[in-house]
This record gives sequence, C-alpha cells and structure tokens, in this order.
Amino acid sequence: MIIRSFFRRTTTRTYIALLTIIIAAVCVLNSLNAFLGNQANKIYINSMRLIVSTEQDLYDVLRENENIINIRRGFLLESPEDSIQFVDEDPNFDKPLSWSSFSYLSLTSVTTYLGDNDLVENEIELGFSSLDYYNSTIFLDDYLGKTITADYQGEELKLVIKKVYDAGPFPEIKISKSIYDKLEKKDNRYFYSSQIKHEKFEESIKNDLLKYKKEEEDKIVVPHIFSQSSDGANYDILEKMNSQIKLLKNVTYILSAIFLIMFIIISKNIFEDLETTLKLEYMLGFNKKNIHINLIKRIFSMYIITIILSNILSTTIVFTLNNKYNLGMPVLNFNFLIIILLVILICNLLLIGTINNKLNITKHK
Repeated sequence: MIIRSFFRRTTTRTYIALLTIIIAAVCVLNSLNAFLGNQANKIYINSMRLIVSTEQDLYDVLRENENIINIRRGFLLESPEDSIQFVDEDPNFDKPLSWSSFSYLSLTSVTTYLGDNDLVENEIELGFSSLDYYNSTIFLDDYLGKTITADYQGEELKLVIKKVYDAGPFPEIKISKSIYDKLEKKDNRYFYSSQIKHEKFEESIKNDLLKYKKEEEDKIVVPHIFSQSSDGANYDILEKMNSQIKLLKNVTYILSAIFLIMFIIISKNIFEDLETTLKLEYMLGFNKKNIHINLIKRIFSMYIITIILSNILSTTIVFTLNNKYNLGMPVLNFNFLIIILLVILICNLLLIGTINNKLNITKHK
C-alpha cells in the first residue's frame, strides 16, 4: 500500500521517466562507443605486425604475453642477385610484379609462412597486398603455375604458384610442409610474426622485447601499413573512427554529468516529499524499524524500476540499430551498469542517512 501510494504520485513517475531516458541515452552512447572502439582496434590489428627476428628463440616469451596474438614462425626469402622482377615470366607485361611490392621489411625480401596441407613440394600460395590484388584482378588466374625464383641463405628456390589470395596490407607467401621443414633446418635465426591486441600495449611490449636484442642483426620492429583498398586497414576510416570515438566520449561525459546533477536534484526532491510523510508515519504509531523499511522500499524500488526500464529502452534501441544498420553494438555494457548501480547505492545510503538525521527519529520515544 505504501509503495503503491508512492508510485501514484505524478512527481515519482516524472522522476522515473527522466532518469530512464538519460540512463538509456548514456547506455546507448556507451554501446556505440564500445562498437567503434572495437572496429578501430580491428583496423589497428590488421594494419600492424610485430616482427621479431633474433638469434635467441623468443617463442615462449611471445606466447606467455596475453596481449600478443597470432604468432607465426616464418622465414625471409631474398631476391636472387637483387633481381627486381618478382614472378618469372610475369603475365602482366606492362606492369610486372616487383620484389619491392612484396617487401615491407626490406626492398628485396618476402615473408614466408607454413601453408595448407594440400601444398606439396615446391608449391606455394601467393598472398598479394590488397592494392596489388585489386590492380592485378584480370591477371590473377594467369599467375597460377608461374614460378618465383628466391634465395634463402645462398640456396636457390624455385617456387610454383598454386593459389593466389588477398593477404591484406601485408603481402606474404605460404609454403608447403616440405619446404618449411627444409628452411627450418637450414635457419640459424628465429623469425616470428605476430600481432598486438591493442594499440595501448604496443610501446610496452616493444620495450620489453628490445631487452632480448643482443646482436646487431637482431630485429624487433612494429611496421604499420595502411591500405586505401582494404577497409580492414584503411587509415582514413581509422582516423574518422577515432574522431567519432573522441566526440562520443565527450558527449557521454556531458550526459553522465547531467545524470548526476539530475540524480542529486531528484534525490533532494524525494527527501522533501518524504519528510512530511515519514513524520506522519511516526505520528500514526509506526515504529522506527518499520519507518526505515518503508523508506528503503520506496527509494530502492523507484531506482530498481528506473534501471529495469532504462535497460529495456537502451536494449531496444541498440537492437534496432544493429538490425537496421548491420552493426555489432554490445547490447549491455555491464561495466557502465555496475557504475550506475554503485552511484545509486551510495547516494541512496547518504539520502537515507540524511533523512534519518533530519527527522531525528532516534530521539523520539
């Protein structure tokens, strides 16, 4: 009965509506911000490589770092006698592929990794950069069966192209198990390519790995390549997203400040509304314990309903946006929800304490 009468008040319903809207708005902005942050981080991951080439095997060091992912053992194949043309008898006579277009660590080398099990002997899969893949579309099938002559520590390798694919911004070659084993036995260095989970970890990871650099030939670098032809590593898209994230964060901070101000004002108004009611309950013979319980019921029930309604509203909005625009916004931001709950809990405890002190209930007989 007491709870019902509390919710019948127009002011109570108004407070719930206002808080529901502001909390839902902040939740939606947080979800959008998280979505854009994830998309920007995907572009960062796709546009970078952590390259470690050392005399000491650092595989265990890389594997033990939870912020390093997609670790691959590889090899660097060199251009024979500094040859410029990459593919022997290139079908694109006007603009043949060059070693430099497949090299991002030097002008005359290409990174090589273990390919699929269906590769045998000297067969390879040739991974074009997105730009070269797009520019070579009409010649792609013509490259199948062509050979690439490469050098590995003084030994000439004749590699036959079995398949071509878009490797993103970082061109590469995938080799058969037999060639891989052959190179591994011959190799006296350890070359690993990997990726970093988030840009914020890059500097610390690089500094930690530099401690293992002993020889002048040791290489620990983080190259970045942005490609206009690949949305997954497009610099303009990344810059636009970062700008949007910064704007959304500022808007979220402003709305959060508005929510806090509204919460304080509403709590003050609730205090003034309940002050007379609680005094009346005491005069009607309610004991101190029941007055405390009724006070807690009123305040917490209002904010619990507000949180439930705001989550339903924000979930509906996010779900609608995801379906309409094919987005991947998280439906619930649990970290933000926990912060809201903590703010409400702390403020409510302060409010209850303030009401008790002002009414001076404990001094009445």
